[in-house]
Amino acid sequence: MWRHCDLHNHTTPNEQCSDDWDPDRFVSSCVETGLDVVAITDHDHCNHILDAVAAAQGTELTVIAGVELSTDVGHILALAPDDGGAAVIDDFCKRLGVIPGGEIKFDAVVGAYGARRSAETLFSDEVVLVAAHVDSPASLLSSPNPRSRDTQLESAARVHALEVSSTERLNEWSRDGVKQSERKFTLLQGSDTHDPDSRIARSSWIYLPEVTAHGLRHALAVPEASVVVADHKPDDPQWTIEYLEFEGGHHSGERFQFSERANAIIGPPNAGKSLLVDAFKFVFGVECDIEEVERVTQARMGRTMPKGTVVRVGLRTSAGFTVVERTVGGADRPTVPFCPIIFSQTELTRRSIAAEPAIQLLDLHCPGIDDIKHSVQARADEVATIFEQLCESAEQCRTLRDSVENPEDGLAATQKAIRDLSGHESLATSSMNLEKVAGWQGEITRLIDDWFEGATADALSVPDPPELTNAPAELAALMPATDLRSAARDALSILEEAIRAARRPIDEIMSPAQAELAAQQEAADDELEQHGFERGSELLETLRRLQSRLRRLQHDKSTLEAHETAVNDGLVALRIALAEVEKARTSLSDIRRSGCKRVNESMHSFFARVDPAGASSLLEMLFDDLKIGTKMHPGTRKRALDSLDRMRFMEWAVREIQGHPLEAEDRYVEQDRVVSEALERDKHQQIPILACCYPGDSLDLLWKEEKPPRPFEDLTEGLRALAIKEISFAASDLPVISDQPEDAVPTRSVFTSLVPTLREQRRSRQFVVVSHDANIVVTSDVETILVLDANEDGSHARGGLFDPTIQAAALEHLEGGRQAFLLRSDRYGKSTP
Repeated sequence: MWRHCDLHNHTTPNEQCSDDWDPDRFVSSCVETGLDVVAITDHDHCNHILDAVAAAQGTELTVIAGVELSTDVGHILALAPDDGGAAVIDDFCKRLGVIPGGEIKFDAVVGAYGARRSAETLFSDEVVLVAAHVDSPASLLSSPNPRSRDTQLESAARVHALEVSSTERLNEWSRDGVKQSERKFTLLQGSDTHDPDSRIARSSWIYLPEVTAHGLRHALAVPEASVVVADHKPDDPQWTIEYLEFEGGHHSGERFQFSERANAIIGPPNAGKSLLVDAFKFVFGVECDIEEVERVTQARMGRTMPKGTVVRVGLRTSAGFTVVERTVGGADRPTVPFCPIIFSQTELTRRSIAAEPAIQLLDLHCPGIDDIKHSVQARADEVATIFEQLCESAEQCRTLRDSVENPEDGLAATQKAIRDLSGHESLATSSMNLEKVAGWQGEITRLIDDWFEGATADALSVPDPPELTNAPAELAALMPATDLRSAARDALSILEEAIRAARRPIDEIMSPAQAELAAQQEAADDELEQHGFERGSELLETLRRLQSRLRRLQHDKSTLEAHETAVNDGLVALRIALAEVEKARTSLSDIRRSGCKRVNESMHSFFARVDPAGASSLLEMLFDDLKIGTKMHPGTRKRALDSLDRMRFMEWAVREIQGHPLEAEDRYVEQDRVVSEALERDKHQQIPILACCYPGDSLDLLWKEEKPPRPFEDLTEGLRALAIKEISFAASDLPVISDQPEDAVPTRSVFTSLVPTLREQRRSRQFVVVSHDANIVVTSDVETILVLDANEDGSHARGGLFDPTIQAAALEHLEGGRQAFLLRSDRYGKSTP
């Protein structure tokens, strides 16, 4: 945690030991100022430390035992943060022979620091040295100091931190190095307050999970991430993983606890180190797009995490703590509050083999980019949906138009046929009436013949005349029913004598009617024949059929007009949707440029550059795939793509299907031909995909140690690996989980690039790395190391680099461990294990 620290405080206004002081007032002034940790550093004595410690009990304030020593190069603060620190400082002063008002040699202070305090401990285990107000007169780095600058800097390198009084000087030295030397030291500010009532507002924020000598020495050795001179508390990592635990499988029953900053996992081969990374990927649902890497991961999980294995992860966010659990073989994928950046074993190495760096590596550092990608896809899906509907409407337009506009039986032809026949409906009616009358006359003739042959006195039964349609009055003469009945009654009275005579008037009645009917029928038949009909009923049936078809065609015409309106409206909607695709695609490039800027602020050896039109292979492939036959000539394809009008690309297809082709233009001839050929191959569903496909953003990584910067494709394999890993660890707030990030990277580059990244970025994010490289683990000063298979029962050990057990494991399992500890010893002033 971050603690507000003032490591330079005096208990009395004067320089001498005085019992006239109020420890409660001192503690109250510190608490009121908002301090968490204060060091009592009276000049040349430690008499008031225990009183201050006692007064601070029951408060949030931690008091560190210390003393301000007067040396020949300026004042040096000796601090002992552990419990019992007052006795340590007392022994340290006795070892040096400190007396109030006296002066001792700086070399004696450093020598005493490295000396043995007792049979079990060294002063270097318990004491931290800080050069006080080094920019003040007569101090270690003061301007009038008679010693050379290099001598001053060598002395400064022998303490753990430098206290700077001037804020302006602090900023200058933080930026340019101490005394413009480009050398970086840990810089602090302390109040040097002598009177609690007039406390000077100079303090530092120090990351101290525990207020111990080891904790303070660690923080001062990693000032990039652990020391901030500011008025406000630095932000803690927003997302952290607290633990990973297993029920079942290789690590069954174990819980791996992580610090919120830098963690390393080490151990012998086949101890299950990579399996921890696999488990994280499993819980968070992360899959690698490199087939080989994903296959190895799944195979390893299959061997070591059988079905039913439960993996549980404790997560902390700004909203609080939560536990995420997933079961191997289960169907559910848990919802997680964040997703770390996770790299499997060899994944980064495989990415470094690629011809160019994958843009996905930059996307890891672009907050909200998944939403933008989903927006691009959603807009593209909308375009595809609108286009599909347009094609359906256009196809219906063509079908309806073929029906309505057919010259043989279309709307116009049907209307003409009806007009041609509409004046002859009376002819058809008359013809049908004549047919009915002829039938009636024939039936009457048969009845008369039967009646005469029977020669009976029964009355002649004359049927009623048929009902005629719109029959003119003169047709009544053709059906003399009344006369027939009268003649029949007369015939009955003189049946035997007058049968023959009675036959004559009947014939006289029927013959003219039959002759007239035959004449009228012949005239009607002649007129029907002129129009291609044999009967009037056939003419009427044709008219009814034409009228029915007319109604259908009129409906089709209305439907056609509606579909054509829908096509026109749909094209407007398509244009809007396509503009939304372009807008979302532009936003995607913009957010990547912003991410690129952030990445460049944290990369040491490379800088990144986004080319929004760098990757066009997918677009070219789609363009070629729509063609018939062989691929398009590259020059022709480039010319077509350079002038590609995406809206016309789709509208040309719609209008072709609709049957209303657009007017040809020379500049679009190639793209129009591709669309037409795609339609011939029934591949119109790919047309909106191509229309929404833009040249992809490509990522360039350039080695900035040369001028001009060397591009990725010209780098050695080792530098490519470094480039990939440097951008993978670049600026982001998300935790990073990586398996062997040092693979394939030159050793020197690990030290000069990856190590500084790990040292700096833990201030705002968490790291969990599996590593065999002591540079990654030791030189980076990770807070927590997990050693797998460290105990006799096969369980793991956990601790920091000050823990002898962890040190021994690091020396055993890490490559270059002793050299790394030597470098670390220079920073900590502690002998090598």
